[in-house]
Amino acid sequence: MGLDEITFNQVGGRDRPDTWPALRLRPEQVEVLAMALPRLRSELAGRGVVLRGDPAYLRRLHASARDLAIPVADCAPGEHFLFIEEAGLVSPCGFTSGELGVPVANLDTVAALQSLPVAWQQAQRRRLRACADCHSTQVFGKFDTNAATPHQASLMT
Repeated sequence: MGLDEITFNQVGGRDRPDTWPALRLRPEQVEVLAMALPRLRSELAGRGVVLRGDPAYLRRLHASARDLAIPVADCAPGEHFLFIEEAGLVSPCGFTSGELGVPVANLDTVAALQSLPVAWQQAQRRRLRACADCHSTQVFGKFDTNAATPHQASLMT
């Protein structure tokens, strides 16, 4: 028994405005992390541990630290992951539940579940507020290794 992989995240969050200013990453802290990641990955790999988070994830951390928006035109919503919140809504990510959330009770057939990606992609074309500055860690490869994420081609820069 042991540790196989590690993911990391920013402390605090924009959804917590009372703590975000004090706890958020500063640009210089992200730079230190970026410089340390290759060594950390190598050391951990030597112990059989994978440190997750691909280059797009580090790019998201850099942008957050600098208050820069990263719009995403198409994240392939619902094709690779779903977000299910405690209130029983299913959405492409935690940032779109208010606009795109579908009650779990409505997903009573396989066809209903399979229809979600098409409906969400159509909705995303309306330029959702959350997509104008995407903070979904899944889109930016938080759980990936150093390979490119399936969504990187759709990131608008």
